[in-house]
Amino acid sequence: MEYQLNHADYQVPNKIKHSGPGIASFIVVLTSILGYIAAFVIISTIVVGVMDQSSDAIIENLEQHSGIIGGGLLFIISGILNLIALILGIIGLATRSRKKVFAILGTILSGVCFIGIILLFFLV
Repeated sequence: MEYQLNHADYQVPNKIKHSGPGIASFIVVLTSILGYIAAFVIISTIVVGVMDQSSDAIIENLEQHSGIIGGGLLFIISGILNLIALILGIIGLATRSRKKVFAILGTILSGVCFIGIILLFFLV
């Protein structure tokens, strides 16, 4: 008994695409993490450069550095991007018939960063 392969019997497996909001969430959270790192480096570099002076001189020197404001703005923008990534990740998890790998990664990373930043503000 010989079995012949009929082309009608063969079905092409459906390739499931990745979730668009999930990919966007992952990219945005990576951008947010880079922003947090850059803001921390900018602010800490300026503060360390000023720390060898007296307390009155420290305050005056910090007022003259516009990098502190830039680092603070970068930190705030990174926080907003982090919140956007969290929302996009949740939307990516809610989409049907799509792969959710990037949505899961984006949601977890943005959630961890968001909770970490909130804890940083309350504990420091």
